[in-house]
Amino acid sequence: MVDYRKHIVVSIILMIFITSCSQSKSIKKPLTEEQLMSKCIRDIGHFVDPDFTDSTMLSSIVDFKYLDINKEIKECDLEKSKELYSKVIHCYSCIEFPIFEVKNSNNTVLIVGDKNEWAAIWAMFLVDRDSMTIKKVEIYYRAEVTGLGVGITNTEFENQFINIPIQIKGNSFGLRQNKKIIIQGGNIIDGVSGATLSSKTIIKIANKLERFKEYL
Repeated sequence: MVDYRKHIVVSIILMIFITSCSQSKSIKKPLTEEQLMSKCIRDIGHFVDPDFTDSTMLSSIVDFKYLDINKEIKECDLEKSKELYSKVIHCYSCIEFPIFEVKNSNNTVLIVGDKNEWAAIWAMFLVDRDSMTIKKVEIYYRAEVTGLGVGITNTEFENQFINIPIQIKGNSFGLRQNKKIIIQGGNIIDGVSGATLSSKTIIKIANKLERFKEYL
């Protein structure tokens, strides 16, 4: 009887050990800086070309340029672009901004970011340089509290920016939250319910496109 009980106890301990090991393996480790930037570069590739794969060189579909401290456009390489992109997504004080010109087109990918007390937020804008019109938008969100304000990454919200021209002066975008205009602008965007702070931040980000006015 004693041996039988010992067998049960040992079996239970083994089950607990195996289960805990299985759970620990399923926990995702945070991305390293190198992994994060690799993912971001792939995101740009997919943003420009849905058929982009890991074996595709980003340089085959875009030219790397940047807006320098004097607001002049200069050519650069992938490493310089990654460095500037990293500063944007980590919301460092940026004085230079990456530009990804789509080859054989008048389209350009502009990336701008900002942060609030809860999250770092950045967005990719595909802009037609001829008309200064936004053709596509993807918003990215890295929050300290999981799920907080994530509604701004929904396609329905992003689509409000499409086909909107960037103004040279004043705010291109304003914000309507809970039926009230809380940010004045040329084009009013409906904020996400329950995500006022994040909605304000993305409007602030979109209005930073004015920094590229001399380039556009």
